[in-house]
Amino acid sequence: MDVLVWFRSDLRVSDHPALSRAATLGAVLPVFVADPQDWAAPAASGRHWAFVAAALTELGEDLARLGAPLSLRQGAAAEVLPRLCRARGIRHIVSHRRAWTAPRDAALRRVLEAEGITWEELSEETPGLAPPERLTPVEGAVAGLIPPARSLGLKDDPCPFAQGGGRRAGLQLLESFVTGRGTQAPVGSLSPLAGERSSLRLSAFLTWGLLSQAELRAALPGALPPEVVKAVTARLNARRRAGQLEGGAQPAAPLTAALAAFSEGRSGLPFADALMRYLRATGWVNAHARSLLASVALHHLGAEFSATGQMLARLLSDYDPAIFWFQLQKVAAARPLDPLRAGETFDPEGRFIRRWCPELAAVPQAHLHRPWRWSGAGSVLGRRYPEPLADPQKALREAAALHRLRLRDETEFAVIEDPRPFLFSPRAPNAQLTLDL
Repeated sequence: MDVLVWFRSDLRVSDHPALSRAATLGAVLPVFVADPQDWAAPAASGRHWAFVAAALTELGEDLARLGAPLSLRQGAAAEVLPRLCRARGIRHIVSHRRAWTAPRDAALRRVLEAEGITWEELSEETPGLAPPERLTPVEGAVAGLIPPARSLGLKDDPCPFAQGGGRRAGLQLLESFVTGRGTQAPVGSLSPLAGERSSLRLSAFLTWGLLSQAELRAALPGALPPEVVKAVTARLNARRRAGQLEGGAQPAAPLTAALAAFSEGRSGLPFADALMRYLRATGWVNAHARSLLASVALHHLGAEFSATGQMLARLLSDYDPAIFWFQLQKVAAARPLDPLRAGETFDPEGRFIRRWCPELAAVPQAHLHRPWRWSGAGSVLGRRYPEPLADPQKALREAAALHRLRLRDETEFAVIEDPRPFLFSPRAPNAQLTLDL
């Protein structure tokens, strides 16, 4: 029996139960569909596609070595998959289950069933399936080309220091953590200067499935200290629980002038601006920095929930809807964070601020985190660097008061009351979890 294997957020050939299952059934047609419905979403961005495109290049090479080239197609999955099956006489599709697209997948299943095509969805943690040593290709398969970002409606998205895509880059990062970085600093250090070394930085590779959770767990024991293994495992378990939630469609939310300025690192709050500029340039910040950026937008600037989420999602190379919106809800419902105190605590010498906010070079060390208190502030603020978009202390007091009011008389954790973002419901575990360590 010929089988179509649909690659989605699982762009690898190792530890891939769907591919292993298909190989036991007969000839295999590996397929990736660049669906405009995915890439037209308001949270999608060019840096996401750049990472995926690099991953698809390596995936195609790996599949070709196994004997079955990757067929790349652009279009709606509900049209592309039945058309491919009709053209090749295929009656069976195998893929991994993806929680956050469950409503669309239900509609797709009805389309396939109407054509007499069965769709078998597996958990990415399905045991007992050995990786194939060789694949038998479906006759007449045509590889296709990786579409450019603009053909998917994505704008240019400069990210000069983005992590390279491709499974081999992820394996190198994992190796460097296990053999060196993970033994030298606390996991997920709060310091932005230490974060690159102390964090795994594998979140994008997990989001798009270049590495599996099982592969990561297997690599942890050994040279790493027990406390490091325990910390990383705890984070993996937390991401797993969040990944059991399903996200629904979300309309585009316009940016206010304040949120647009903040998205460019021009809020007037030095540490928060430095973090935002770092995120724009790299596509990554650690979990603590993400929470701080979200808290500033939501609590200090009073930005709308969906607009805040979409802005941050577009900048994060590892954006995973099944996890991101759940985490953002937690930030929205939590006590507001103080960006000034955070900067003084985690960047006390101001090295991170001076690196990413060079306009503040003339500000003395004593006033770097609060430049408006410097007697010479008029030569910098409102000229080379903006005045704060909001009075930071007043905004923090008001946000904290609102938080206390929300929690008054409540005995359980309160999820935010804004009904506009994603609606969540329990689903099967999603193995491709964002690990924002």
